[in-house]
Order: sequence, then C-alpha cells, then structure tokens
Amino acid sequence: MLKMFSEPPKPKLTYKGPTLLAMALANLLTHLQSLGIADTGTAGTDMMLYLVMLLVLIISGRIIPAFTGGAILLARPKRYSPMEIATPALVCTLIAFGLVYPAPWLLGILSLLIALAQIIRLSGWHHPNAWRIPILWVLYSGFIWIILGFLMLGLAPLDLFPANHAKHALTTGGIGVLTLGMMSRVSLGHTGRPIISSALVNLSFLLLNLGVAVRVFAPVFAPRYYTLWIQLSGVVWVLCFLTFFLTYLPILTKPRVDGRPG
Repeated sequence: MLKMFSEPPKPKLTYKGPTLLAMALANLLTHLQSLGIADTGTAGTDMMLYLVMLLVLIISGRIIPAFTGGAILLARPKRYSPMEIATPALVCTLIAFGLVYPAPWLLGILSLLIALAQIIRLSGWHHPNAWRIPILWVLYSGFIWIILGFLMLGLAPLDLFPANHAKHALTTGGIGVLTLGMMSRVSLGHTGRPIISSALVNLSFLLLNLGVAVRVFAPVFAPRYYTLWIQLSGVVWVLCFLTFFLTYLPILTKPRVDGRPG
C-alpha cells in the first residue's frame, strides 16, 4: 500500500485542458461578433458544437461498450483502435478547417468520414439484445442521432439536407438523448439501486427520440407547419426531462439503499 502511494503518477495523455482552451477560443469568437469587432459568430458556435461532440464521442466510446458488456451476458463489445484514434483526429480536423478554410465541400467530406468512423465503432459495440433493455438502447439511440447528424452535414453541401437541421440531430438528438439516458442510469447505479428504469422513464426515452425526429425532419418535409413542429418538439422535450426530475428527485435526495456512503 505504501509503495503504491509513494510511486509517482504515470504520465498519460489528457484532452481536458486543450479542449477547455479551445472552448474559450470558441466563446471569444462569438463575443467578437456580438461586440461588432469581427464576423466570427457562426465559426465560434460551430466550433463549440464540434468540441462538445468531440467529448461526447470520446466518452461514448468508453461507456457504451462497457455498459453493453455489463448488461448482456454473451456480449463481447469490440473497440477498434484505429477508429478510436481517427474519431478525435477527424473532429479536430473539422474544427480546424471550419476556422481557417471553411469550404463546404471539404467540411462535408470530413463530416461523412466522421459518420463512417462512428458506424464502424458502433458495429463493434452493438449486440441485438441491447434493444430489449431501455436503459441501454437509449444510449444507442443517442449515438445513432450523432451518426445521422454528421451524415446529414455531409449531404448539406449537395443541398440534400439543410445543415441547421443536421445540427439539431447532433444537439437535441445526440446530446439530449444521451444526457437523459446517462442521468437515468447513473442516478440508479450511484444510489445502490438496480439499473432498471421505470416504465414512465422508458416512455420518456421513446418520446424524446420521437420529439427529436419531429424537430429534425418535420420542418424539412412539411415547412408550412414549422412553428407547430418547433412547439411540439419543445413540449415533448420539457415533458421528458420533467419526468426525469419528478422520478429521480426522491432517489437523489435520499441515502443510498445499500447503506454505503453517498
């Protein structure tokens, strides 16, 4: 035990510091436009979005395979090292070109490559039985929204899909669905409870995905009712997260059920 504490920590690569610095730059770019100094608002907003996507993709590559292997007895999730390296490299390249050379065709190709890398990653983790476990399939569905978002961004330069709606797939779909799924899971696991979501929470998983589909696709195919689609998806979003709040408030404000600290 003493030897363990006396040994110097092993150096390891970390992405947290550089990512925070890059986020600060993205924030600065948006403020420069607000102050009328430079026309960099869109570049800053896109940069921040892709930085968040970078974090989500890295973390998803750790938790989804681990949760799949833990929940499904026969599952043997595989992580393809080349794709784990290619994913952050491609996203960082997308961010860099978005700042210095934002040619639509180039950004489209990079987006398609990111989507392809995620499809390969997902193929290694996936097990058919995951779709029988709501607390697990909600994570898969959130990740699939990210894939769809980058695919649609890749199609945007060809005028096959609006880029702004593709970004909603990344945000309301990727970030929103994964956030709801992860909060629901860790709130159970970190309070000593079985990791089995309630029927009401399972319904919120389904409704949130439907709400994302409405937000992303309905305004494209039925633009006449644009305001209705925005309002409908917004109401669904609020109801789903309100369901989480009401369901997990008593869980998170009481001691762990297993008697352990926390």
